[in-house]
Amino acid sequence: MDYKIRIRGNRAALTLSPRSVCKVLAGGMTGFDAPEREVTLERAAACDGGYPVTRRTGSRDVSVTFEISDAGMTGLYRDLIMKLTDPGEDVEIETFMWERWRRISVIPDGTPEFIFSGHGDPMRVRMDFIACSPFFRDVTAVTATPASPVPLLSFPLSVMPGAGTVTGICPGGRVIKVNNPGDVECGFRMTLFGTGGPVTDPMITCRDFHIRPRGTVTEGEEISVVTEPGKKVIKDGRGRNMEFYTDSTFFGLLPGENVISVSATAGAENISAALEFTPLYFGA
Repeated sequence: MDYKIRIRGNRAALTLSPRSVCKVLAGGMTGFDAPEREVTLERAAACDGGYPVTRRTGSRDVSVTFEISDAGMTGLYRDLIMKLTDPGEDVEIETFMWERWRRISVIPDGTPEFIFSGHGDPMRVRMDFIACSPFFRDVTAVTATPASPVPLLSFPLSVMPGAGTVTGICPGGRVIKVNNPGDVECGFRMTLFGTGGPVTDPMITCRDFHIRPRGTVTEGEEISVVTEPGKKVIKDGRGRNMEFYTDSTFFGLLPGENVISVSATAGAENISAALEFTPLYFGA
């Protein structure tokens, strides 16, 4: 399998590939396929077996073991690796495997291990990381737009497998159909624009959930409702504490097709909406 692994921090970057000085050893990648998952079963009294009580996806441990083939560069690479293992700094790992790019945010876990066989021999290194969010995500930003004019205010937002951040504009607001190609539910950012007049108490609805900010979006103004971790509302590019109706739920996009509608107590005809999300995956 062809591969490329890029480890990037604030002060250094390292690339591992079959064609670089740093090559991953056989069996030297762990934690790239899937996160740890736990299922707790309760014994069923009426039959032999049980039923699930809890299901949990834990944090992900990631490690790479590789060899530095140029013995004359071991000192340079050792300094670079130490800069990438500062526990006070987050690190991004980008992977190219199975003909696709994916990314995960990690934190260095412990001190890297340096192994020397002898003077002049290649140096072997093991680096360990832990990912707070156990899912890989897409890297390449992709914009999807309608292929041709469509009636009223609805169009399908098509996403090809392997796409990255997905965006689409729905003039007038009403309905957005979007396909989430990921493995799990993910958050999104919905931006509402006031065009042609004020919009009072806009509402974003999907399945049996809705998000209802309390207030007015005036003409030329915009607010973004973010349902990713750190759920928030951004108004004209600035964070803002905004009141919500008590029945609001910050929902996400399920794998597969999602239908999102946008409405308002008054001024719904003045809404334009933009949707953006990044699919999440179990493995690289």
